[in-house]
Amino acid sequence: MIDLRNKTVIITIIIFNVVAAIALVLYITFGNGLFNPGQAQREELRLYNGDYKEVNRLVLDGNINIFNKGPNDSILYSTSNIVCRINPPQEVIKTSFDEIVTAISPFEQDVYVATGNKLFALTYEKNNVEKKLVTELNEDSVILSIAINDKLIFVSDTNDKTVKAIKKDSSDVIFGIQGDPKFLIPGPFFPIGLYNDQIWIADTGRHQLQIYSLQGEYVSTWTPSDPLPGCCNPTDFTIVENGNIITMQKGISEVKMFSPTGEKVYDIAPTNAFKSVSSKKQMAVFREDAIVIYDPDLQSLRFFIRAKK
Repeated sequence: MIDLRNKTVIITIIIFNVVAAIALVLYITFGNGLFNPGQAQREELRLYNGDYKEVNRLVLDGNINIFNKGPNDSILYSTSNIVCRINPPQEVIKTSFDEIVTAISPFEQDVYVATGNKLFALTYEKNNVEKKLVTELNEDSVILSIAINDKLIFVSDTNDKTVKAIKKDSSDVIFGIQGDPKFLIPGPFFPIGLYNDQIWIADTGRHQLQIYSLQGEYVSTWTPSDPLPGCCNPTDFTIVENGNIITMQKGISEVKMFSPTGEKVYDIAPTNAFKSVSSKKQMAVFREDAIVIYDPDLQSLRFFIRAKK
């Protein structure tokens, strides 16, 4: 019989459980057929002239209006006023709201959801979901993007073209960022993100990102050396661990990766990967070399990984 009073045995058990949990997460994300489908399925997919290859597709029911990566490598999406969370392999948990969902963002084990001017926090416990109203902005506000850290929640408000900082412990708006120069947001996209203790904000009308401190002070502006085409881009962006920036464009649909200084690093999904250039595509970055794109023309999630050279 194992002596559970023995500290060495207890530590060994803890280490084993931690390693098993990590292995399970890796298997769920990259070993369950989503990023590693069977050979026959891979051969049915088209090849594109980019640096990444499409390895799988997952057809979703209904028209998706918001899509993002969730906690523990789950998949989050909304159909009108319903938020769906797909836990690998494909367990779906649904949460309904009174109004149309306009933004979804994870933070640790929680999920933050905006419905126009309202911001909610969802806490998942197995198949149960606790929904809590975090704050309610002015009636005319429409939240299009959310970025969160331990103390602050940043939201982009398309009504007054401002990014607002909300204190977690009080739900008070403590300051707003209007841009330097003021953000030019002519379309329905206003993405934001946190990286390196800074808030990055897409100035879509100028095809650049403005960077601010967490206190709202202007730091600098990031502009890609390979210009983004069309109007109101990027429609989405993610900054990965090494500082590279992944952007999604519309008008001429494509997904690219740039270095921190703006040079193009990879073509992830070039224009010829898409049937339509005008539909509202969205992306979720699972890691730098594993990216999922929601393609409304195919009503599918499309899984891309970096091609081996």
